[in-house]
Amino acid sequence: MKITIFGSSGYIGSALVAFLNDSDINPICVDRENWDDIVESGNDLGVVVWCVGKNGNFRSDISGTIQTHISQLTAVLDKINYSHFIYLSSTRVYQHSDHTKPENPLLVDLKNFDDIYNASKIIAEMLVLNKTNGRCSILRLSNVIGYHQKNDNSVLNSLITMAAEGNIRLNCHPDSSKDYIYIKDTIDLIIPFIKKNFLGTFNIGSGANISLAAWIDQLKMYFDFQLTFPADADPVCFPEIDISDTTIHTGITAESPLSYISELFKIKRK
Repeated sequence: MKITIFGSSGYIGSALVAFLNDSDINPICVDRENWDDIVESGNDLGVVVWCVGKNGNFRSDISGTIQTHISQLTAVLDKINYSHFIYLSSTRVYQHSDHTKPENPLLVDLKNFDDIYNASKIIAEMLVLNKTNGRCSILRLSNVIGYHQKNDNSVLNSLITMAAEGNIRLNCHPDSSKDYIYIKDTIDLIIPFIKKNFLGTFNIGSGANISLAAWIDQLKMYFDFQLTFPADADPVCFPEIDISDTTIHTGITAESPLSYISELFKIKRK
């Protein structure tokens, strides 16, 4: 089986490449150095996994976010040959919805600056569906945590850093919650879509929200710290992610990321 990973040096892409290599599968790895050569080659790239995207820094680089999520994707889809295209999207697209079923319509708030990210992901999904003529899987990933990288600005990494310094300062209520999924479980759930050619849109998450308070309670076993947050703060809770279709197709259910807490802290301390 031929597999091509776009964004192979990124957070998700590099973990996916490592898993495939450990399984004696050597994918074509596409990054900045060989991007043009691969795209212009005209070769059949087999199963393509698109791991390219903007994350924490999208607010400070709106043009780059649009370029990456829409323009770059469109240019590649117009040129490459493939059998199956897998696009990694985000469950952030459900931010204003009271449902998380992949087949239901999505909402965007034009007055919410952060929705530029959500809108760009939704447009990207529409482009993939249109340009692949349905030969695609769209995987909406929740908040992936795991192997910490340099300049990691994720919520969990920020909590760990502040706890180690002795003072966790929140700008929201600790009961705020959203879905998280561990990197290992994320890769385990992506692999069946590569191997079995499942088509459609699916959610990749743990299926249960975790509050900041729950993470903070776990951190108390490892660090001594003070907790502060605004007295007038209200909890911000994202809708729980419906993973039923993913579980039916893959036969896999992700573990609660809280079960990986000791591994997360070991990685952080290295």
